[in-house]
Amino acid sequence: LGAGLLVMAQFSPAIAERIGLSGHSSETTAYRRQLLARGIEELKDSPLLGFSQEEAGYRLADMVQGEGIIDFVNTYLWVALLAGVAGLCVFLGNWFHFLAAVWRRRRRIADAEALAAAAFPFAALVMLLEMFFFTSFGSQPAFLTFLLFGLSASILVRRSAPAASPAVPEPRPGESPGPRAAGRGPVSGYAGSATDCRHDLIV
Repeated sequence: LGAGLLVMAQFSPAIAERIGLSGHSSETTAYRRQLLARGIEELKDSPLLGFSQEEAGYRLADMVQGEGIIDFVNTYLWVALLAGVAGLCVFLGNWFHFLAAVWRRRRRIADAEALAAAAFPFAALVMLLEMFFFTSFGSQPAFLTFLLFGLSASILVRRSAPAASPAVPEPRPGESPGPRAAGRGPVSGYAGSATDCRHDLIV
């Protein structure tokens, strides 16, 4: 399929544009590649903690586009430059925490509908991990990320809630309460006679 597209792109400018071989798509691909190379080059000077936003902008001044900004179309590179490898590990740790927790919990979810509800944030978080290689972390992507984190947390909390203890039925009128009734027993609060108490204990 890939070879076929390459052959067709030689005769169709539209296809060549769509697969990034010419036109604006080609320029965008070249910029992404150059940004990644320059970012890694600068990160080597401070790999652990990165740089301040002002210093990172100064170091990558050659990557400023016509709009007067550096278009960080790689979220992981942007985080690494501003927070270093340590910050990037913390950033990715949020994803892997929820992904691992939801994955481990899947065997405890017997209800098919609940399993589907848990599969949605899992798949969406995996999609975001791939998407952030090609886009920046801001506005709508950031909102979607935190929304999925919250949804995953609610699923984990709901599935972790302990089961409620069964209610103890109240005695019917005219019956002597047994020792298993809540708040009643042969030691305190027992309204029956001594004979009733012994009978209840035997039962």
